[in-house]
Amino acid sequence: MTEQSLIYGVDVHSRSIASFPAEENRSIFIVATYSLKESQVFLLEADDRWSRVNGKKFSHGKGEVLHLSTNPIAESLIFSECSFSPSPDKTISSQVSICELNEATSTVKTHSIFPCPKESQRCLKTEFNSDGSKLGILTDNSVFICDVETSNGNTMKETFSQKFEAKTSSFVWDKHSKGKIFYVSYGKDLAFVDIRSDKPETLLTNRLSRITAIDCNPLTPNQISCGSEDGKLTIWDIRNCDKPVFITHEHQHMIWDIKY
Repeated sequence: MTEQSLIYGVDVHSRSIASFPAEENRSIFIVATYSLKESQVFLLEADDRWSRVNGKKFSHGKGEVLHLSTNPIAESLIFSECSFSPSPDKTISSQVSICELNEATSTVKTHSIFPCPKESQRCLKTEFNSDGSKLGILTDNSVFICDVETSNGNTMKETFSQKFEAKTSSFVWDKHSKGKIFYVSYGKDLAFVDIRSDKPETLLTNRLSRITAIDCNPLTPNQISCGSEDGKLTIWDIRNCDKPVFITHEHQHMIWDIKY
């Protein structure tokens, strides 16, 4: 690990980052890390006065974290995370947790857990909807939706689920639907899913390369961006998917993630 890494408040390998809702005079982020030691999460705060980033570590006992998402409206530091760890029977245990950081005690409190269903192998991504009332969970072959406030004790129960024929790779809420619509990529297809409907609608099918990342434009309805395995970035108007609104192919490697 280089000295440069220490400047940015994290002294171990990192895997995922998410920003907490803006506070007055604070710019704060959470970072998931992994190492040979027990995994940790870091709270990073940008210090504009000194042009540096300060980091504070929290022990994380739930294994390695694959993905993080922060609650967009909560005043406290609430986040969800996908993690996995070895089980006593030498298999991999995967789950999603809703947790809260306590800055005063440097501890992580777990509010509720969603164990990975038996028909799936691993939880890949988790994301709160725009008002923080629902949590979307992407596994390797399905999407599950849970109501955040109606968890049964310590366990979240899904209120909606959708299984796909091929392996899934990315998931995002439609930011204009108040938790009723989401997009998911599976195989070389992209689907539009309305939880009030019986089945998903395929928007893009049989693409030349697998879609690996998607995001929804928060300002313009019906517009999404897709990154693919071949490094291509496209922007689509879902009302007319005959051709993309914008396309560029400047990357020489797979696109891992995209954000507006």
